[in-house]
Amino acid sequence: MDMSFSRVMTDGPVTPETYRNVMGSLPAGVCVITIRSADNRLHGVTATSFTSLSLDPPLVQWSLRREAWSHDQMTTVERFGVSILSAEQEELARRFATPMIDRFEALDIHGEPDGPPFLPGAQAWIDCSTETLLPGGDHTIVVGRVHEAQVFDVRPLLFWRGAFHSV
Repeated sequence: MDMSFSRVMTDGPVTPETYRNVMGSLPAGVCVITIRSADNRLHGVTATSFTSLSLDPPLVQWSLRREAWSHDQMTTVERFGVSILSAEQEELARRFATPMIDRFEALDIHGEPDGPPFLPGAQAWIDCSTETLLPGGDHTIVVGRVHEAQVFDVRPLLFWRGAFHSV
């Protein structure tokens, strides 16, 4: 087994570019975080920062760049949905990462009429309420309490070193 690796040395603080390259070497699941705003409009963003935080109580966390055009909509709601994308949903990951388009166009979304929407074909769905918002550098960290969850028997979509992959 090849145990070689490359070491990144820096002269001083780690640059954003170096940090992005290092963190990009950690495979991440790909999710779409969705909300239904007070005026019944749907919003959603692709996130690779989503992770479990606590089992008891069941908590999750994800973060969104404060400069993101959808930041205010995504961080001012009581509930949000998480669709953990399947290996066949790379197009949806790209769509929900593209600003200023109708991301829900022609999607047969699931969920309660007054709750967050969930994407069809996902590997899992998680229904959450916003528990806490925290500052995190240039991001806002969202902590959510899990109320319902459902998993489906499909392969996950992963993001690694700047590209999408499947298991």
